[in-house]
Amino acid sequence: MKIIKRFFALLVALTFMLGLFSTNCNVYADTQKDGYNISISNVSVSPNPVTVGALASLKFDFNIYTLAQNAMNVGDTVTLSTNIGTMFGNLPITDLPLLAQNGEQIATATITDTEIKLTVISEFPTDKNFFSGSVNTGGRLKALENGATAGNPSTKQLTIEDTSTNVTFKVPPTVPGTSTGGGTPDPNTRTINNRLLEKQGWTSSYDTAHIKLIANQIGSLRLFNTYNNIDSSFGTYVEQTNLMVVDKIPYDGVIDENTISLTAVRYNWMEV
Repeated sequence: MKIIKRFFALLVALTFMLGLFSTNCNVYADTQKDGYNISISNVSVSPNPVTVGALASLKFDFNIYTLAQNAMNVGDTVTLSTNIGTMFGNLPITDLPLLAQNGEQIATATITDTEIKLTVISEFPTDKNFFSGSVNTGGRLKALENGATAGNPSTKQLTIEDTSTNVTFKVPPTVPGTSTGGGTPDPNTRTINNRLLEKQGWTSSYDTAHIKLIANQIGSLRLFNTYNNIDSSFGTYVEQTNLMVVDKIPYDGVIDENTISLTAVRYNWMEV
């Protein structure tokens, strides 16, 4: 009788343990929706932390196969849910190419505020019921404020289906004498001198000025045109009919024409 009771107790304990294990498996299970099994991994944003207003890239890996084991067809679209639009601007991004390991394009990605759509194109093999790869936006996403202030970064959770990553947004401290950052500029601090042109660029010829400057994605350029001869005092203003700004673009960098703006401001040199 004691043996039977012990066996029964052991059976109950095993049943309870198996129940716990099955619960954990459900927590870490792949997402199943719209007839697909979807696995998302390695979600990352670069740079991280990211400065508010700067450009960033999103990258993640995916593995998708049909639950019915039938082959995927041209035009099939897998839709992933996301909250990326609450954190980044410059959306939507359309027709982002997705490549196979051999370098052939097999699908395209479209990213909106709330969805990431992966669409199979004509080059996709006709006998496959799955496809996997990586999505990389390049530096196209513009970081929104997300509650960050100068000196007080904010961390938010970016999700794609059931996978997430933390992204920290920051606002740089105020640079004295400028209006950048989160504080009040110091009007008594002089940050621009008559040698700025020599430090950051140069002119060529006397009739038109060509200034070459190297910019970055998180700041603004102040362009000061003077006559070619810069003496020890101040340069002489002349009318400029040609101005060229050259910017270095990092590897995989992308220029979004909608984010480019040129602003002309007249400064009183002696008061800057």
